[in-house]
Amino acid sequence: MSAEYYFINNYLEYLRSYEYVDEGNKEICVDIFRNSLKITGHITRATAVAWGSVCTYAARLLSTLGVRASLIRENIPGKGSDAHKVLALATLELAKHMRNGNEDIPPKMEDILKIAIEKAEGYIDEITKETYNNSLLMLNNFAKLYKNISTTMNLNNNIKFYVELQLLDYETHIWGTPDVIIEDPDTKKAIVIDWKTTGNTPNQREKYQLYAYAILEALRLGYKPSEVFTAIAPDNLDQTKIYYAIIRPNGIYSDHPLMPLSVRSKVDIGELRKRLRHVVDIAIYMASLLVDFGTLCCGDGLKYYDLQEQCKVRLGSGEYNALRLTPPGMSRGNPVKQNFWQCKICPFSSENSKLDECRFYFGSKEKDLIDRLMWKFRGIVYRERESALVPYRVLYEIGKKVGGMKTLLKDLKEGVWYQVSVTNGDFNVRRHKKTSPHTQRYKHRCSVIEVDFEEIDFNREIRVGVYMVKPIGKEALLLLRDYLPCETPTTKEVIPIYGLRERQPVIIALPDEHVYTPTLGMVLTAKVEQVLLKGEEIYGHECPGVCAVVTPISANLRFPFRIFEEYRKLYGINEVFVSEVGSDLTHIDLATINSLHMMLKKAKIEDMTQEDAEQIRKTVEQAWREVLTAS
Repeated sequence: MSAEYYFINNYLEYLRSYEYVDEGNKEICVDIFRNSLKITGHITRATAVAWGSVCTYAARLLSTLGVRASLIRENIPGKGSDAHKVLALATLELAKHMRNGNEDIPPKMEDILKIAIEKAEGYIDEITKETYNNSLLMLNNFAKLYKNISTTMNLNNNIKFYVELQLLDYETHIWGTPDVIIEDPDTKKAIVIDWKTTGNTPNQREKYQLYAYAILEALRLGYKPSEVFTAIAPDNLDQTKIYYAIIRPNGIYSDHPLMPLSVRSKVDIGELRKRLRHVVDIAIYMASLLVDFGTLCCGDGLKYYDLQEQCKVRLGSGEYNALRLTPPGMSRGNPVKQNFWQCKICPFSSENSKLDECRFYFGSKEKDLIDRLMWKFRGIVYRERESALVPYRVLYEIGKKVGGMKTLLKDLKEGVWYQVSVTNGDFNVRRHKKTSPHTQRYKHRCSVIEVDFEEIDFNREIRVGVYMVKPIGKEALLLLRDYLPCETPTTKEVIPIYGLRERQPVIIALPDEHVYTPTLGMVLTAKVEQVLLKGEEIYGHECPGVCAVVTPISANLRFPFRIFEEYRKLYGINEVFVSEVGSDLTHIDLATINSLHMMLKKAKIEDMTQEDAEQIRKTVEQAWREVLTAS
């Protein structure tokens, strides 16, 4: 079994266990699934994975249909509650003391909290007495936990604290943002913390979200996929590398066997590994629902209809597509009767939502013209998302191929550039130096990734680099670097510059050399507001070669700039990894399609005038023609 795709190979056990209509197609379908998942950019948010542990219908509504519920907090940095923002800043303030050893933890958390609230000004509303008191209790619980578990795990003093760090991984296809990570890079150990501001006992969804974060952190630290479960749940608990806990105002919860806290029944090593495996299976399943198998395997989206026939399996009295089939053992309710325990807590059931989205989408297999039209639209959106996520997948693969951030950072400083091609279900990465004889025609090329992904018609370059960073104002950063060897001006020819381009979205990752790949350390998503060249000045800073000003990509993503400023001061950060990425707005498209779908279906044609009813029919037919043209 390939260690490189350990999790996907595990998942393929499900596809092999089915009874195929034509058994001769089994391994063909297995290969199609494997090769498509190895190159797709589709990924599942940890929030959806957590709901998948409760009900796969709820997870599908979140992940594939763009349905949103007010009681679900998005797993996106900077979009949390005011309490989460204050706690994030308080954690980094506390880190200044805790990094020097347990004995240096300050006795007065009130002072820490006061400083955090002051720093959060402009990002939060006025803090209520309840929020203040709960935050204070949680900080005290946090300090108590750290003091105990750091001794148990024998953590070094050279630890690092991270808050709301984005972790994106393509072995598991999970994208998550843990509230707090405490890392010991030297021993490859970590503690993962999730804040819960209510005092209720953690439910299954909350536990599984924390499991997802623990898995991502293990991968971030460089554990191989085959080592992840034992890093979290080893046979010998003294060898535990990743510990996790939920902190609430009224206490600390962890079902980790190393140091269980507030648990009614203990979880043994075998059960914990089973749950961790379940997390990954859910994520891969959810990602597979978005994949255009026809395009990725064969370069032809229409081919998928042939694959549906080729990969049919028998289940009970029906026949189903193995590539989309929900694996056995995954929890789900009953969309029609809604009498299962999952339906009582689901935000999309009739009990909790007036729109009753679960019954609307999954209550019947019959599809009329409107249903088929809306699903066709969604297929187009999924293909757009595939292209938008290519840069993330490419960054992940390059980090993996070159051996981690340490090598990648060194390469970019020396002017190395990369060619990436996708063929036969694999990413092929070629590393080029200016001095290589076979790259003389590319001698004026550096700090760039050339990508050729023929199956989805993605052929473009991604600008990347290591930049010095300086704050200019409250929510803007100036990125600076000298000319690289390939950019040094000459008197004989015009030399291209490979800096960031204006209006491009970018991700900024911390320069942590111990990290596996840049997508497992993203601290900011921003946009390039302005580009400067050598000699140009801005706010008293002169550009040494190639420079850019970056600002928040949206109003909702202002707070991460505040967090980055704390990192800069805490760790003395003066340079960062920066890469252009795609602009993925497909969540807006999916939400719009969901609204339109429900509006058209719930509209009572018989109650309309003949003119209005005819207009709706014409609109639907016109949209259908546009979909067919677009596809």
